[in-house]
Amino acid sequence: MVTQARISIEGISKTYNISNQNLVVLDRVSFEIGVGQVLFLCGQNGSGKSTLIRILAGYEQMDSGGEINCFGNFQLSPSELMVFPQDVEEVMSGELYVSEFVSLFNTQKILTLAAELEIDWIGRYSAPKSKLIKELSGGEKQILLCTVMLSSKRKLFLLDEVFSAMDTNNRQNLMNYLKSSI
Repeated sequence: MVTQARISIEGISKTYNISNQNLVVLDRVSFEIGVGQVLFLCGQNGSGKSTLIRILAGYEQMDSGGEINCFGNFQLSPSELMVFPQDVEEVMSGELYVSEFVSLFNTQKILTLAAELEIDWIGRYSAPKSKLIKELSGGEKQILLCTVMLSSKRKLFLLDEVFSAMDTNNRQNLMNYLKSSI
């Protein structure tokens, strides 16, 4: 058992009914994450990693019998939790300019973090009406969303395939930043 557990997951199960067949994707999953710890979920495609993240975020219901305890609560408020979706297109599409997206958050913190991470294009694209989000590459969308998330103060980040479309240099810079922030 982890001392000072910040997150405790006990007996989480999830079964989907697909074409009258029960598909068990999570079977009594239990673990704890302590203060300052990072947990990486690794597994084959379709093994339930994203389902577990959606359950932790409150986007999806678990089957009966499991328990989630985060920081002494059974559910976190949106101000305490930030979720990085597997498909960034869900939140990073449409006719929004990079500058408009960044202005929805703390622009100065985002630009400061982007400079620290050597992601200079965020500053360039933060000029009014300079580039639409839908014009960014998949990796640029991931980097922008990740930078926005990391510049916010949250108790918990749930990151689903956060580095999958990033180039090696930006991936390494963000991983180093995450390690140093713990």
